[in-house]
Amino acid sequence: MKIFRKSIYYIFFILSSQCLNAQSFGVFGGLNVSSMNEKDDTYSYSSNYRLKPGLNVGVIAEIPISRMFFFEPAILFSTKGTKYEISASESGMNGKASLYYIDIPLNLRLNFDIGRRSKQTIFLFTGPYLGYGFSGKIESTIVVGGESDTQNENVKWGTDSQED
Repeated sequence: MKIFRKSIYYIFFILSSQCLNAQSFGVFGGLNVSSMNEKDDTYSYSSNYRLKPGLNVGVIAEIPISRMFFFEPAILFSTKGTKYEISASESGMNGKASLYYIDIPLNLRLNFDIGRRSKQTIFLFTGPYLGYGFSGKIESTIVVGGESDTQNENVKWGTDSQED
């Protein structure tokens, strides 16, 4: 948590230290399609996991470094997770995991102009991102012998056995 807070402070410091008239800000939104990979020492459980659509929304800044290079930090709300279905002869289980994150991509963008008159540009992006999972819910339905039971559970974030 301390690393996350320090990262936020550094990002705002970088944003505020740039010349204001050289920046541009915008709203960002889009589709996020995710799944999960779950395994232990002996078995991988991910073969039954399917893609789950979600969304990304947030704000983005474009800070020019040179004519070709731009620094593009953003703060995004992202939904991630997976859907799953396991079936046997007379029993089965299906459900979904919905996870909510704050993502902070720190992208460096390189622009290549490929046409003088048509002003066509190729963009290359690279950079890390910080992700902070803050909420989530797992919903599952178990069917045995024609009877079903639905369970809802909140995701417990962290590495200890105590509730967060």
